[in-house]
Amino acid sequence: MNFQTSLTNPITDAPDIVVASGVVSIQDHSNYGESVPEAGHARSAFADFYKILITLPTAVTYLFSSLGDGDETVTTPNAGDPEVDYTYLSGDGQYFVTIYTLPTYDPSAAYVVSTAPYVYYNTKMYKLILDGTGQQPDTSPTYWTEVTDIDLLSSKYRLEQRTVIYVDSKRLYARKVYNANVVNGIIGDNWEKLTRDLDFIVALEALIGINAIPILLEASRFTEIDTTINLLKQRASVGEVL
Repeated sequence: MNFQTSLTNPITDAPDIVVASGVVSIQDHSNYGESVPEAGHARSAFADFYKILITLPTAVTYLFSSLGDGDETVTTPNAGDPEVDYTYLSGDGQYFVTIYTLPTYDPSAAYVVSTAPYVYYNTKMYKLILDGTGQQPDTSPTYWTEVTDIDLLSSKYRLEQRTVIYVDSKRLYARKVYNANVVNGIIGDNWEKLTRDLDFIVALEALIGINAIPILLEASRFTEIDTTINLLKQRASVGEVL
């Protein structure tokens, strides 16, 4: 079976990106473990090159890399399906997770252009341009061409997944409900009095926002997601900034 990068959990059929207690956990579900893999793509071939790039809402990036050129070192897929945990500090917003994975060149593999192979060899990336076996990438320009931009890797080896974190918005909702009912002493009072309470109004706004975000994400309404999150940040009280 041909190799394909994936974050999709086969059980949930959704990207395996979980947020809990300030940590983003990312599980790679690419098919490294095929019993009959595409030529040059057995799990053992993915022994050198692996990267996960996280782009924060502020556009700052954090890189997990097996090559020692990132913010944190990560193991390669030959040791098992990779999983990384990132402790985020940027709060709510849209995050991008990009996986880059390449097999190391195998001189015994019969590479075929129709399956669009790329390989990693001697610290460089190469793309196959002519079917062949045993042609060393750095000395066989008829068969291989060097790739110098990692973002030019095909979707077979590069996957970008957008995710939205809105944990702080959920905390805002819980805090405002508590304030309205307990701190402000409205619990047990009539509905009309509760709906005039500022904390309760903000709680309703937060509730609408946190229920709208997954629907907006499914519909790829990314500008509206940013607007929603920014509105909730503005509605947080002084000293309780999201």
